[in-house]
Amino acid sequence: MRNYENIKNYTILYVEDEKQSVELVQHILQNKVKDIIVAYDGVDGLEKYKKHLPDIVITDIQMPNMNGIVLSKEIKKINPKQNIILVTAFNENHLLLEAINLGINKYIIKPIISIENLLQPIDDICKILSFDKNIKNETRVQAMEEILKTIAHHWRQPLNIISITSSTVKLEMELGVFDAKSLSQKLETINQTTQELSEMIDNFINMFDYNKTEEKNSFLLLDALETILKKFEKRIKASHIKIVTHLNKNLIKQNQTLVEQIILNILENSIEAIEENNSNTKERYILITSKIKNNSTILSIQDSGGGIEQHLLTKVFEPYFSNKKIHSGSGMGLYIVNKIVENHLNTSIELNNNSFEIEDKLLYGANVSIVIP
Repeated sequence: MRNYENIKNYTILYVEDEKQSVELVQHILQNKVKDIIVAYDGVDGLEKYKKHLPDIVITDIQMPNMNGIVLSKEIKKINPKQNIILVTAFNENHLLLEAINLGINKYIIKPIISIENLLQPIDDICKILSFDKNIKNETRVQAMEEILKTIAHHWRQPLNIISITSSTVKLEMELGVFDAKSLSQKLETINQTTQELSEMIDNFINMFDYNKTEEKNSFLLLDALETILKKFEKRIKASHIKIVTHLNKNLIKQNQTLVEQIILNILENSIEAIEENNSNTKERYILITSKIKNNSTILSIQDSGGGIEQHLLTKVFEPYFSNKKIHSGSGMGLYIVNKIVENHLNTSIELNNNSFEIEDKLLYGANVSIVIP
């Protein structure tokens, strides 16, 4: 006999018009599952489903007011992934094909002659639910790891600036060679860098705040890009990277902060790819273009960082992909960016390798494209 410990974590809605059957199932399940909710017809079952949103629905087929097939259809409209078990008599086999087409998970033949007949299909579904929950938890942990790495990565350079600047001030004071103007400039650098660090934290918080990311405003992509490029200004100059833009002037109605954060993290990957893989400082370019298609803006960011190995292109969006050769694995990570694009913009992100030409130079690298509705 199986160990049915797993089912104790889940809630079940049982829909059946025969009182005796309801009492039997309640008696079997009441101490084995987290909660058992009962309804005596399809209409009552649908209302209780909406109210309680159980993990599993068990429903008889033949019931007054609304039968089990119709009830299952209505539930699947609300949640296409809902787990449903049909209780069916031997003479109702002609309905099973319709049930299969609905995506019914299991069925139980009645009368229920043993506890095993009832518990086994429930346990099978609960095992899958537990597995899915574990995967989601692991993915959430992985996402948090990526976010923390991102914050650490973005903070490292500003902290380094603060450290070097303050050490320089201290050394100049010890040597007696500093003047008021020089001190004022260095303190201003420290102050600005500290504000940047604070702004980074606010941006990360806003990026994952669904209430704030639902707020939309109209803005030009060019304006958003200028804000982002200011953050990279010193680094781009030091790395001899040239930014070339061809952007349309159509207004975008989205959450500007969210769009800026997505672009910022893609640019971070592009800059790292160029710094690591392209030693020719005369061929270090990032091309940023946009075009209108079907009332949406397609933003493309192309770098001359040499591209990504072809067999790895389909893996970069995977939550556990950690090949450090791909843009060092730092920055936001394409998995996280992809999820933000999907969840907040309800659209898609594409990655491929492309050749492109700038100033009579044929360049090659990764190209990231995002559809912004």
